[in-house]
Amino acid sequence: MVGLFEEALRVKEAPPPPSPPEWWLDPDFGYRIDAFAGRGGSGFVWRATGKQDRGPVALKLIPFRGDPESLRYRWAAEVAALAGLRHPNLVTLRGQGTSPDG
Repeated sequence: MVGLFEEALRVKEAPPPPSPPEWWLDPDFGYRIDAFAGRGGSGFVWRATGKQDRGPVALKLIPFRGDPESLRYRWAAEVAALAGLRHPNLVTLRGQGTSPDG
């Protein structure tokens, strides 16, 4: 039993952060990537700054694997729900879209 607790408490090294997609580095992209912020069950998040005086933002990149149509439908529904919410403990949705590489 002690071995189980030791294994549960062992700190594992996180994998290295992914590089931002090349198209984010395009001068016409509206944001400057500042740093990798984290990863979750659905994708990756970077801290960024809007180039047109939009201030700090979080950019979330969600890789669509499996059935891309059902995932796009699910995320469109979540974006629509978030767009209608206003609360100090929630992020403000400033935009959403599909990447040039799909």
